[in-house]
Amino acid sequence: MGLVHPHGGQQPAVHLESESPPPESEAIGLPPEVHGLLAKIMEAASRGNYDQALALSRRNDGQIPEIVNARGVCLLRQGKYQEAVTLFRNLTLQPGCTWMRKDRPVHHKTNFATALLLGGHPSGCLEILHELGQPGPPVAAKLRQAIRQWESTLGWGPWLDWKITGVEPSHAPVHLDFPPGDFGPDL
Repeated sequence: MGLVHPHGGQQPAVHLESESPPPESEAIGLPPEVHGLLAKIMEAASRGNYDQALALSRRNDGQIPEIVNARGVCLLRQGKYQEAVTLFRNLTLQPGCTWMRKDRPVHHKTNFATALLLGGHPSGCLEILHELGQPGPPVAAKLRQAIRQWESTLGWGPWLDWKITGVEPSHAPVHLDFPPGDFGPDL
């Protein structure tokens, strides 16, 4: 509650220097034990030990979206794109629907777009990016650039099919020049 101003009304509460700031886990809305698990997952992933990170992420029963997101990022970085597509589809789409949940953060949605792109579905990636709007998060520009680069590698026939009919060429993977996936807010 704010402080009562001597002339009536309320002033916003002030943070006194003697008070300690809230723990970082509270700042991003995670309980301390979840924050700790997420930090362990990210530490293992930063060392390139995605198997360990995945094992840690499975300690959670899939109920905490940030842990599920971290699991999906590890799958992306291991090249398990179809598994990542399934995971992010369940995380970001309304159950039984084809539209994205409003209560999911942008990094979950861009991870789904990344999984679709690397899984061979650039049109699905573009649909998500379109829904996120312009200019969107920084990774959106990187994904759009990767698609433009990919388009420039297509032969005339596949390029024409892609541009006119939206047919995604098979056996023409998109490559990224950055690590796929976003773990989310810095911990």
